[in-house]
Amino acid sequence: MVRIEEELGSALAAVGDDHTGGPQGAGTLLTRTHILTCAHVVNSCLGRSANADDAPDTRHIVQLSFPFITSSDYRPARVTAWVPYRESGAGDLAILELLEPAPAGARPIALIKTSDLNRHEFWCYGFPRGYSGRQASGRLLRPEPSGLVAMEDIKSTGARIEAGFSGTAVWDEDLSGVVGLVAQEDCDIAARRAFCIPTRQLEDLLRREWPMICDVVVPARHSAVGSQLDKMYRSVWYLSAAPAFTFKNLAGARETTGELILGRDYIWYEPLEMVIFAEDIRRVKLGKAGADFANLWIQIEHETPNGRTVAYFASGQLWGWAGLAGRTRSLYKDILRMKESSRY
Repeated sequence: MVRIEEELGSALAAVGDDHTGGPQGAGTLLTRTHILTCAHVVNSCLGRSANADDAPDTRHIVQLSFPFITSSDYRPARVTAWVPYRESGAGDLAILELLEPAPAGARPIALIKTSDLNRHEFWCYGFPRGYSGRQASGRLLRPEPSGLVAMEDIKSTGARIEAGFSGTAVWDEDLSGVVGLVAQEDCDIAARRAFCIPTRQLEDLLRREWPMICDVVVPARHSAVGSQLDKMYRSVWYLSAAPAFTFKNLAGARETTGELILGRDYIWYEPLEMVIFAEDIRRVKLGKAGADFANLWIQIEHETPNGRTVAYFASGQLWGWAGLAGRTRSLYKDILRMKESSRY
């Protein structure tokens, strides 16, 4: 069982100090020196209009604390990436860079990317006015047209998400990880709803302003029901260029060998820590290398932050033409099914 206070608490920051009237929101430590929060939280700390578009000057300093580690030990930070609020509801993001090391015990946390959050239970921690900190929980719904995901409070009593929760991480109880960032509450207080920016949208919005976002996004490693991996293929061979070897030399063609995990909307190749999301796949093709009919390779053309690239995979788990070809065909069919089902 994952303990939230250990996993998320060590990465949770309160944004603002006594000079700003207490924390104005929260943030999440993504690297040893970088924290993700909302732009309007930073604006509030600096006494600016909540929806001010222009990025604050680097001379403007925001104070942060890590309440699950030490509540009174503040760290200065400045804005290093900025995505202003947009009328559609997207945007409203800031990356803060610590000017001093994070306190001992603070640990960065990754962002989990998945295509389906509907009906997942969530937990988050914020700093509403009048409280040193408060928990809130509920259920995630399907994305709105803006891409934001609704967060529904299904309790009749207890804390709801309100001002002071902005910028905090959304912990998915089903996936045991962070799947988004709280952005805004519903204008109808009685609705007890709020909205978060899911990891998928965070990555899209920050990719230009802060390319390191791609290094802190990982796929959901198990399904929301239980904790088992969706499907694993062992001894999968990989090449970065089209192979031209015959069956007799097939083993010598590979660059590396290891486990390939096929999730609901991603491919994870363990030896290279390579992740290919279904939405980034442009073409999947089954082809031969050389004249041997058993020498089959799967060609996956996909998008990366550096442009389009191609990866080649083949099964090396079973020797003999029937084993190699049959296992590779099975993997190819599973990849096609994953790509197709992820559209819905």
